[in-house]
Amino acid sequence: MTVTKNVALANMGLKTLGYVGLNAHSYNFGYGISVFVSLLRVVYVVLIVLLVAENYNNIDVIMDAAEAFSSYMQGGTKLVVILFYLPNMSWLVNQVEHFWEDLPNSKKDEYKLWFRAFPIYERTFFVTLTLLYVRSIVSKDLVFVCKIPDFPHAFAILLIGQYFAFTCDCIYVVGLDVFFMSLCILIKRQFMLIRDALLLLDDETNEAKIAANLKNCIKHHIFLLEYTTFFSETFKSALLLQYLLSTYSICIQLFILTERNTIPAVATSCFYMICVSIQLALYCFPADDLSEVASEVSNFIYSTKWYNNSNHLQKYIPTIICRSQKAPYFTAGGMIFINKAAFTTVFKSGLSFYTAVKNFKN
Repeated sequence: MTVTKNVALANMGLKTLGYVGLNAHSYNFGYGISVFVSLLRVVYVVLIVLLVAENYNNIDVIMDAAEAFSSYMQGGTKLVVILFYLPNMSWLVNQVEHFWEDLPNSKKDEYKLWFRAFPIYERTFFVTLTLLYVRSIVSKDLVFVCKIPDFPHAFAILLIGQYFAFTCDCIYVVGLDVFFMSLCILIKRQFMLIRDALLLLDDETNEAKIAANLKNCIKHHIFLLEYTTFFSETFKSALLLQYLLSTYSICIQLFILTERNTIPAVATSCFYMICVSIQLALYCFPADDLSEVASEVSNFIYSTKWYNNSNHLQKYIPTIICRSQKAPYFTAGGMIFINKAAFTTVFKSGLSFYTAVKNFKN
């Protein structure tokens, strides 16, 4: 995989965001649409709060409002993160030009699984959104509940606004998710290339070439550690919001799934939970794989035939081993580690909250 291809993959998310003007550093029509959608979302959240205030004794209305709030927050929080951290994301893409090209005969199987997940996730997201619209049409109601103001054509205006806002959410949510996952895969591959390069040193007999290649590995390793740390800090807030919203959404959808008997409602809830699950997996699993591969560099270099080299070359070994001890990792707000264990924890927490809500209703 060439450097140009690496940049294209990392830029995939930013290109998606560019459709609404969020990859530019100046105001344009697409950027104005994003600002309008943000203001529109604030209006809907206020109307949801007013609805709950008028029906605080009705648990069904509260749960419908909770579902609506969850959906608005999914797109809203992603948009806020994008607006705040877009310069950081652009810098991350620009730095991908410093990534190594794949070595000859390198295995690239780790690319295949996750990049195949892209279309699956996008289609699931699209089907879920379509089912939400179908549910609205069948029930002759809004996509999500909110207080309908008392003025002419208020229902039609709110319905059109919801269709528009949630369609734009596809770009915000999918764009940011794709950006995070593709970059995780590319960084992971870079750490694997360092391991491959270290392995090739065992077959080299020229001490000058060994020293030059070893220094190059150490330099690239330092760059990757700093790059991944910056990447982790950039997405710290987004990961926290994703973790909390996934837990919240699973709880709400479980409640709706067990309480509603209509086919559109059941189908929508099922696809909604599948979409949330895939979305969460696109964060937890690539992040965990990246941290695991990065932490294995020290073990890998120690397993090579470093002891056959001269004392001059052996002094470089502790440098890379010590740096590998502080492997990069991802956290949600600096509090919760984002890994495979976090994926199962979200479902356990969502089920616990659902049980509590169910008991409260009964």
